[in-house]
Amino acid sequence: MLRTAYGFISESELVDPFCPASPIDSLPSHEFANCPTELSPKLAYFAGYFFGDGGLKNVERSYLVSRRREYKMIIADEFESQMMFIQSLYSDLFGDCPPIRYERLSKGERTLYINPTSKRVYLFLTVLFELPCGSKTNSLHAPAVVWNAPVELQRWFLRGLFDAEGDTRAVEGGFKSAPRVKIRMKCIPFIREVKSLFESAFGLKMNGPYLDPNNVSAYIQVERFSDIVFLAENHLFLHPVKQWRLAKTAEKLSLRTQRF
Repeated sequence: MLRTAYGFISESELVDPFCPASPIDSLPSHEFANCPTELSPKLAYFAGYFFGDGGLKNVERSYLVSRRREYKMIIADEFESQMMFIQSLYSDLFGDCPPIRYERLSKGERTLYINPTSKRVYLFLTVLFELPCGSKTNSLHAPAVVWNAPVELQRWFLRGLFDAEGDTRAVEGGFKSAPRVKIRMKCIPFIREVKSLFESAFGLKMNGPYLDPNNVSAYIQVERFSDIVFLAENHLFLHPVKQWRLAKTAEKLSLRTQRF
């Protein structure tokens, strides 16, 4: 159990006995030794989170500068409890435990991260999940392994993505605005794919996409009260802060519904 300011979150939440893993048939085992051989809830969640708050260094560009190919990755969050969670997932999936780095805090950035270097893991993510090297702004797309996965595994991918890039209203100071569950991304074609995947996997309607005023990002959101309650009951968020906020919102909406 990981202690957070809003209670406890259990790593075992990512071991779902009702969601069997899906074998990965497209990867040559000799090239990806000690990498997962099944798309499990853990791997699907980790991949979704990486699509949001992860990144791969552009190996060829770095080679032009340093004459070295560095297979570096970065995965970040502003909350230590969530970063510890991601660190433990990386360790479970790939057999390594990169340290959490805190130096950006001294520069005034609310960012913690792990920065593993592994050619094996780097190539695993690019081949299986079709992740781009370098900037993700215009090149993300939902990978075939997710589109072809069972619905429950698609949900785990979306949980990871929403833990990274999704949000719900901050309710610590009260309920001042209409509730919604939203996700914003800079890659606009990808946000359209996320909408389609989400509506199929959860069976709910999402509104949007809506372009932000500067046209560099777009967002989609769930607005129907009963759907927000459904997402809380089905654990859309595992991120401790977002999970707590969604639970409080759902509790408020349920009480409102009971009055009528």
